[in-house]
Amino acid sequence: MALKERINNLMKTLCDDIVERDVFLQIIFLCLFTNQPINICGRSGSGKSLLVRRAKHAFHNNKALLFGRRFLSLPEKLDDFDMVLFQDFDGDNTETKKTLQIIFQEFENKPILITGTRRPERTLSDAGIIDSITVSLSLPEHISSDSLKLLLSTTHDEDAFSVPEELQISTEEKKQWLSEIRNISISEDVLNLIGKMSETCIEHKIYISISKWKGLLNLLKALAFFNDRKEVILTDAFLLGMPIWTRTRNKEILVPEFFNHFESILLKDIPLIGEIETESLNMRLTAERLLNASADLYDTIQFAGESCIKYSITIAGETVPLYVPETYISTNESFHPFNELRQKEKRVLCNFNGTAICSISIDSSVKGIGLRSMATSTITKSFEHFARLPAKVLEVNNPEKMAQNQKAFDEFKQSLDSSAEAYANAMIQLKSIYKSMQSYPEDPFFNSEYYNKIQGMIKHKFEQANKMIQLLKEVRLFMNTPLPKTEV
Repeated sequence: MALKERINNLMKTLCDDIVERDVFLQIIFLCLFTNQPINICGRSGSGKSLLVRRAKHAFHNNKALLFGRRFLSLPEKLDDFDMVLFQDFDGDNTETKKTLQIIFQEFENKPILITGTRRPERTLSDAGIIDSITVSLSLPEHISSDSLKLLLSTTHDEDAFSVPEELQISTEEKKQWLSEIRNISISEDVLNLIGKMSETCIEHKIYISISKWKGLLNLLKALAFFNDRKEVILTDAFLLGMPIWTRTRNKEILVPEFFNHFESILLKDIPLIGEIETESLNMRLTAERLLNASADLYDTIQFAGESCIKYSITIAGETVPLYVPETYISTNESFHPFNELRQKEKRVLCNFNGTAICSISIDSSVKGIGLRSMATSTITKSFEHFARLPAKVLEVNNPEKMAQNQKAFDEFKQSLDSSAEAYANAMIQLKSIYKSMQSYPEDPFFNSEYYNKIQGMIKHKFEQANKMIQLLKEVRLFMNTPLPKTEV
């Protein structure tokens, strides 16, 4: 029996009748196999003991050293045991903590499991091992009503559960496979993903020990090995997006950020897909500006890298300059002008309303204190009309400006064609990525939730790209030039 088929059958056997806990069981198995310390937290009856018992069944003649609330005696030879289990760990018990610390020091290269009902932040911190734990799982308190009905309707006898011997992993096999796993390489995508997660940790002052990163990498290598691969790929890294982090704050930050990083790396070769909404808005605005562009020459100055009309307004007895980009003339777009610090002045709102006269509105909160006051509220409540100021015309229908407008108009039409082609190619690439992911359900450690989430994201991006192409056609028609037919 091929390795992948054997592990697939083993996982199916272990997860039989396990309701909404199969992913946790898979992680426990991986930790036992790769000798990584793991903490499992959950309320009484949440399934901790069941998952540990099932995971132990994966190994042939597995001999576990058990420590409970009453039994804390250390045996003379720790080498006689394949794993250590601290059941219902009590971090307040001095003897328990002492025993655990000795085990961490002397029980090397073998798995250590800790189960308990208390939050790991406190329990593991009190024991002084919080940063030595590779994975920390918190089992949910509830299951869905459908799963509960399914669970109650079965007649499964857990005492009779067993794993066929041909599926169990022997001590010799484990040793041999771990030796081979060391040679598994890490893809550039996965390294970049880990790098991005590390940057998130630095940004949010989250400490993840180097030993923990190494331990997690061993889990990823095992995932690749059990799939008959020589390299860790992105789908193996789904593990890093699971709530395996010990501290609650770390989970709340790293889990959602994982998906942002995963998406950016998965779509790294089609960066325009990540900017569709912004590009869609910009394209509409650019089309409107070009169609309504004035050929008149206005009194302008160069400011903040743009040709701007300078207005001076007086608020609360204080005169301040505003710089309005000329490109907004004759449009109906509302915008914030530049202030004297070359920043967008978000307490002022302007709109030319399709003319060359600028309507200026101000945040009501600055009426009595002026725009230079640092005490101004950052939350805008409402804008009130303040003034309508014209742009000074120096020359009507300036030939040079007419030529510039025509050139910009033609270049924009050409850009619509190239954009349509680029988005069509992006759709082809998205299809390819979507299809490449479809082999993942055959993974022995398949995570349906994360798979569906990523595939759903790809489908959404595909639909966005298709809508963008339709928008490009509409804008091209709006510009009174037919858009070439684009095939996907």
